[in-house]
Amino acid sequence: MKNVVIVLAIVGLFLILAGCVGGCESDANCKEWQTCNLEKKICEAKPGYCDNSMDCNEWETCDTKTHKCVVRKGMCGRDGDCETWQLCDTATHLCKAKAGYCMNDNDCAGVEVCDGESHRCKPAPGYCYNNYDCNSWEYCNIEEKRCYPIYGRCNSGTDCEAWQYCDNKTKYCYAKEGYCDIDTDCEKWQRCNENTHLCVPLMGYCDSDSQCSAWEFCDPAKHVCTVKRGYCNTDQDCEEWQTCSASTHTCRVKLGRCGSDKDCGTGEYCDERTHTCH
Repeated sequence: MKNVVIVLAIVGLFLILAGCVGGCESDANCKEWQTCNLEKKICEAKPGYCDNSMDCNEWETCDTKTHKCVVRKGMCGRDGDCETWQLCDTATHLCKAKAGYCMNDNDCAGVEVCDGESHRCKPAPGYCYNNYDCNSWEYCNIEEKRCYPIYGRCNSGTDCEAWQYCDNKTKYCYAKEGYCDIDTDCEKWQRCNENTHLCVPLMGYCDSDSQCSAWEFCDPAKHVCTVKRGYCNTDQDCEEWQTCSASTHTCRVKLGRCGSDKDCGTGEYCDERTHTCH
């Protein structure tokens, strides 16, 4: 008797397991998202639920956790499945840009590109419709729809004069090394030549002997023309008993004075202390 009870228990357990795995007698034998097909004795997805993606529309997939059909990524069933700037194309079930918006550059025309944040078409870099489309150092050429640097500003060295370079940080044209824009680009003893944009000596100063008179040289420390040894510009460049010749720029003995005996008359000698003849 005991063995019969055990056999019946095993058979009952088998039937229960068989109903849960492959067959059913009622919804109780199925999962909560399923119903029992009494004719086929199998559990099927309830209306509104899915067992796999075959139970969904072609633009949908079956969520394995909720067993609900959800829209596939990049597809749609209604406008609400798309971004706020998009509409659902019911023919392709793909989201497309609303009028006035863009998905990519192909949705824009001419010199425009699609802004990735606003999804609006805007002028491509370097192009414009007004000054606001350009950088702060640029203006918009309406006819060409191109941004150009304001005078004195630059995007590259070609926007500057030949003697200038473009500072990439400030976007200003500055004088290259060895050139000048204003006097303060030069040394204190120089000024900026506005034609050549080279630093040249101020009046009374020099940077080479060629800028001095033949009897002078350019003092490299003071940058002023200085008389050569044995020459003069004024009497102050000579001894007390000498005067400066305006024609030769050499020091000559003053009348009544002497530098040597030959400057005195016959029978006289030159007193080298007083530079007078005796």
